[in-house]
Amino acid sequence: MITFFVDYQWSKGKPKGVSPIDEPKGKTHFRLLDVDGGVRLEQFDEAGKFVRLVYCPQDDAIAGTSYETSNDRLHKVRRSNDGAVRFYDEYQWPDGTYSDEAYPQVKVFNEHGRLIAQHRPERISESAWDIHVFDALGKRRVVLHHTDVNGTEPCTIHEEWIE
Repeated sequence: MITFFVDYQWSKGKPKGVSPIDEPKGKTHFRLLDVDGGVRLEQFDEAGKFVRLVYCPQDDAIAGTSYETSNDRLHKVRRSNDGAVRFYDEYQWPDGTYSDEAYPQVKVFNEHGRLIAQHRPERISESAWDIHVFDALGKRRVVLHHTDVNGTEPCTIHEEWIE
């Protein structure tokens, strides 16, 4: 099934089309396709030219991952069981340096360098942070509520999925 939409939103971790259109010519639009593992979301311009892949099911597949953080704590590489790079995180710490007292803003890229997510932290209290997770186009996917973050591990994380 291929369906065209004027826009999209996130619902329980998956993209959903908003305002279906029969004839997308002359309008910026999005296309949803059923693929192995779920749904694929693509963006097109007014001329019908492909702009970017917004989401594919592999963007969420992280099973069996190991992590490597750079010495300056500005980058993290996530590898699959076979050692191949799966994701690449780029951290932007407040004041430009690592801190145990802060959460960084994060850009997440897939192994091909495609931006797939952005994390924006918000301090809620002395012992709580909310991490707002957006897709590459700036649409909110989920809020990760972190509590009990007083320096001891593990903290409590509650996921608030966008409906």
